Formats: sequence, C-alpha cells, structure tokens
Amino acid sequence: MENLLLIFENISSVNRALIIVSGITIFWVIEGIVPFKFLNYRNGDIQFLIFY
Repeated sequence: MENLLLIFENISSVNRALIIVSGITIFWVIEGIVPFKFLNYRNGDIQFLIFY
C-alpha cells in the first residue's frame, strides 16, 4: 500500500491530469451506455419549488 502511495506522490502533473480525464471519460461512456433508472423531472420540480 505504501508503494502505491509513493507512486501517486511522485507522479507528474501531466500523468495525474491524464488519469483524471480518462477516469471521467470512462464513467461518462458507461453512463451513456447504461442510463440511470430514476425520474429526473420529479427531482427538478422539488428544486424549482425550493429555489424559486
């Protein structure tokens, strides 16, 4: 575990940015393939009533 922490402590900024961007991209693609099963409009109605 300490070796893994040492790797991420000494990683360059470019590699760190690539890891973050690739992780976001992978989850974005997975979300597009397998959409969530909840209804968004009910949540939006509640937020509309609270904030306006």
